[in-house]
Amino acid sequence: MSTYKDPLYNVSFDYPTSWVLTTQNLSDRRTLLLFVSPEDPDSNVFLAYTPMRDDFTSLGSFGSVEEVGLRSILPKGELQGSDVVSEMIGIESKKNSYYYDYTIGIPDGPERHLRSVFTMTSSANKKTNAKMLLTFTVQSKSTVYKTSSANSIIDSFSIKVK
Repeated sequence: MSTYKDPLYNVSFDYPTSWVLTTQNLSDRRTLLLFVSPEDPDSNVFLAYTPMRDDFTSLGSFGSVEEVGLRSILPKGELQGSDVVSEMIGIESKKNSYYYDYTIGIPDGPERHLRSVFTMTSSANKKTNAKMLLTFTVQSKSTVYKTSSANSIIDSFSIKVK
């Protein structure tokens, strides 16, 4: 395993050394880091950085861990008229973060098992002290999830709050 470290936002996590990193700057000011298995592109990790306004002071600004999970994690396939099937396996609030464990199944595709962490932090740059919502997600096909490194990756996620 290798370790990714971001000293600006004090974030680190482990990922398989063979996985390939790509960085994307999205049009809505978000930055996405994507680590993908070269052997199985369905096994991957992403870390999304979303700039936040100053009036968002904690994750509670978005709602409780349950409210956020139901509003933003699980797709609403039936409400959207699609055949996407999802199941929340676990929800937990710990270490000033929201943790989610869930599956998503799409028609004609493999079911995916995902684990996500939502957390907020501020930049180590004292001049800007920019607030950031971090979304960290690990996913693989459900059929290989138990033998994948997904749990060790999510468990290695660390953020040092100033």
